[in-house]
Amino acid sequence: MTISAGVITLGCLVFVVSFFGCLGAAKESRNLLLAYMICILLFILLEIAIGIAAYVMRDDIPSIANDSWTELYQNDRAAIERIEITFSCCGWDNTTDRAVPPVDDQDTQTCLGKYPEYTVSCHASVTTAIENSMMAAGIAAISVAALQLVCLMFSCCLFARLPTKKQKEEALLDEARRLNRDTPYTNYQSQSQSQRYP
Repeated sequence: MTISAGVITLGCLVFVVSFFGCLGAAKESRNLLLAYMICILLFILLEIAIGIAAYVMRDDIPSIANDSWTELYQNDRAAIERIEITFSCCGWDNTTDRAVPPVDDQDTQTCLGKYPEYTVSCHASVTTAIENSMMAAGIAAISVAALQLVCLMFSCCLFARLPTKKQKEEALLDEARRLNRDTPYTNYQSQSQSQRYP
C-alpha cells in the first residue's frame, strides 16, 4: 500500500510539473518555465539520491531482511508462508529457523512436512531478490534522472531565448517609436498629394 500510494503521489507530481512545462512553453511564460526547471532539478537530485542510497544500502540488506523476517514471524506468519511458497523455501537461516508452519506447533505440519520439495532456506533467495530489486530501482532512478536532465537542458534553452518583461517593454517602445516616425511622414505625403490633386 505504501509503495502504491508513493507511485500515485509521484505520478500526480509529474503531471503537475509537466503541466507547468507545457503551459510555460505554450504561453512563453518565463515564470512557469522557471517553476518547471526548479521542480525538474529537484526531481533529478532526488532520483540521484535514491540511486546512491540503493547502492550504499546493498550491504545492509541481509540484516534488514533478517529483522523483517523476525517481525513477520511474530506478527504476520501468513506473509512468511506466502514468501516460502513464492521462493520455494522453508525458514530463514535453515529449513527450521522461523519456518511457517513452525516446528514446535503440534497442531499443524512443519514447513518441510507440508512442502517436502522446499529443501533450502529462504535467506539466499530472498536476499538476492531484494538486492536485484534495489539495483533495478537504482538503475531506473539514474536513467530517469538522465532523461530529465535532457528535458532540463531543453527548457533552459527555451527559457534563455524568451524575452524578459523589460525586454518586451523595450521592444514595444521601439515599435511605437518606429511607427511614430513613419506615421507623420505618411500623413504628410497623403496631405501633400491631396493638395496637389483636389
